Amino acid sequence: MVSDWRCNHINQRSITGRPPFFLGDLFDIRRGIVTGGNDFFILKRATARQLGLPDAYLRLMLPPPRFLTTTVIEADDDGYPCLQPQLCLIDCDLAEEQVREQYPALWAYVQTAPAELRQRYLVRRRTPWYWQERRDPAPFLCTYMGRRTDRKSPFRLIWNRSQAIPPNVYLILYPKGELARLLHQEPDRIAELFAILQDINVAEFAVTSRVYGGGLHKLEPSELARVPATKLVERWPEVAGEAAVQESLW
Repeated sequence: MVSDWRCNHINQRSITGRPPFFLGDLFDIRRGIVTGGNDFFILKRATARQLGLPDAYLRLMLPPPRFLTTTVIEADDDGYPCLQPQLCLIDCDLAEEQVREQYPALWAYVQTAPAELRQRYLVRRRTPWYWQERRDPAPFLCTYMGRRTDRKSPFRLIWNRSQAIPPNVYLILYPKGELARLLHQEPDRIAELFAILQDINVAEFAVTSRVYGGGLHKLEPSELARVPATKLVERWPEVAGEAAVQESLW
């Protein structure tokens, strides 16, 4: 049975008497990319090289959280994560005729796709079927499932310094509005921002997430968006824009 405590944030507004700020006010939060067939579309970088697949139609891909040994993902000279395995995603918008004529190695690979894969709902609705949804590399990620302890959050916040995009086992945080403008003007602040995000209280995540049997927590994008961003706005009030001016009047 699912336990969802999302109503607690509604109470916060009435208790404080002033509008609270949440991560959703400062970040555009989405789920990572859904390929419709990870086993086929996601390859090891070394395998893609051996097959002669064109770099122009390979996107850098992050591995699942179990391969992360750190909360900061560094990049190599090509933008790939300094992690093993290094992965890439087939993502091509060319018609089949063009792929066959211009990229024989890629054509040979897509011909190995099982019929069952081609019939999956997501895959058969795409044109061409080996084209992927749009996602840009994001500086911050959050795992969306995990177990909580008294001192440990069930979720991990990650600073992605690579050019890789995440699969759907991550939630993506794209800074927006005044926060995005601030980081564009002062990129050195991103390390401090990550430290603030990591300092989010375990209980705040627990309030917004759903709890399943055995104490497994799951966090949807809309639920991560309701995690309070109080510490961030207190540290950098300018990121709240006009709302911060109204806040100061209380």
